[in-house]
Amino acid sequence: MRVVSVFELRELSLRKAMKKLDEAEWVIDEDGLFYLADLYKDFMPAGEIGRFLQNSVTQHKNPENEARTVRA
Repeated sequence: MRVVSVFELRELSLRKAMKKLDEAEWVIDEDGLFYLADLYKDFMPAGEIGRFLQNSVTQHKNPENEARTVRA
């Protein structure tokens, strides 16, 4: 059983964290950082955390429009 810690994932970039989740089967959540329910208190499937990380990253839909200035 391959296990990775939530604290290890927090220190990595998204790409490295996703690679580590692909290698692992389970994620151990020591302090209930992701789920507060008792069902997932200690271990959770790595695939669920991978989906959570991908969905929680903020990405601009139009990054080229972010720096545009408009004259009045």
